[in-house]
Amino acid sequence: MSAGRLAGLDATRDFYHGLLGAGALAWADLFAGMAFYLIFEGLFPFVSPQGWRRGLAAFAELKDNQLRSFGLTLVIAGLALLFFVRS
Repeated sequence: MSAGRLAGLDATRDFYHGLLGAGALAWADLFAGMAFYLIFEGLFPFVSPQGWRRGLAAFAELKDNQLRSFGLTLVIAGLALLFFVRS
């Protein structure tokens, strides 16, 4: 690899390091969050399969605007929780 190409790679690495900060991309935190998501998602059908089916059927009956409002509420709640946990 040429010296110019290596310098370009170093500049790219330095750019992203400055943009993200040291340790900003914590893979362990990402995978821990995904693990908790899977645990919680699996608890409902494991504990009460019939209740889980009824819940899904109720969601299927909601109008698009109701589902969007529910989804937006979850996104805002998740962002607020993340903000308070990380600050």
